Amino acid sequence: MRIAQVAPLWERVPPPAYGGIELVVGLLTDELVRRGHEVTLFASGDSISLAKLVSVHPRTVRLDSTIKDYSIYEMLNLASVYERAEEFDIIHSHVGCGALSYANLVTTPTVHTLHGIFTPDNEKMFSFGKKQPYVSISDAQREPRLGLNCIATVYNGIDVSSYKFYAQPEDPPYLAFLGRMSPEKGVHLAIEIAKLAGWRLKMAGKVDAINTEYFEKKIKPHIDGKQIEYLGEANHAQKNALMGGAAATLFPITWREPFGLVMVDPDFSQTQKKAELQTDKMYIW
Repeated sequence: MRIAQVAPLWERVPPPAYGGIELVVGLLTDELVRRGHEVTLFASGDSISLAKLVSVHPRTVRLDSTIKDYSIYEMLNLASVYERAEEFDIIHSHVGCGALSYANLVTTPTVHTLHGIFTPDNEKMFSFGKKQPYVSISDAQREPRLGLNCIATVYNGIDVSSYKFYAQPEDPPYLAFLGRMSPEKGVHLAIEIAKLAGWRLKMAGKVDAINTEYFEKKIKPHIDGKQIEYLGEANHAQKNALMGGAAATLFPITWREPFGLVMVDPDFSQTQKKAELQTDKMYIW
């Protein structure tokens, strides 16, 4: 089958550090290639994939300070896909409602995987394209009142083989937080939990420009390098070690999380495979 995979340009595929959507797209794309499909990946030019890579920009746009209007590049990305629509048997969009208008203009079917939440603004667009086929990443993510044509739920996954298993937490123990430094991820609540419990807290995650004020005012004043530590934006190995060595991973979200990859704790996956191993780990979300 000839498949077009359409990824956001905000992060590389797969991401070197943070980037849930791009991680999922990378794993799916490479597996489709391994299974013999002819896959073309539309993503940032620095992406790494077994598929044929097509890009309208040579690098991750988040890291390009010359870009002032990110939406222009997303539109260029979609235009590059749909002007070649006849070359594909199916187009798989991971970019949200941006692809809806384009999908109505071609005969090649588009399936949209929903990676985010519904808002009063994007609901208007999704309602416009409600008859198009959608894949949800959890049943709870769906909004039945919108009447979308959700054809399946496909949960986010991880490559378990790429994680090291930690049978015991570190001593002295600590709590871990992994995710964007943003209000919806509840970083401030993780700090509050750690302080009330008297535990050390190690945090890792990126700070987007939109969350700079939140980080500076609500998070940074609590970082003392002793009880509350901030490790910056962690890569895969660092994330694995952070959660592997923790006594508990905190996930105190304040929004309706569609399916956070942090909840698919790699150590939990390994524990399921190695049921004979007993640990004293807790998983909190």
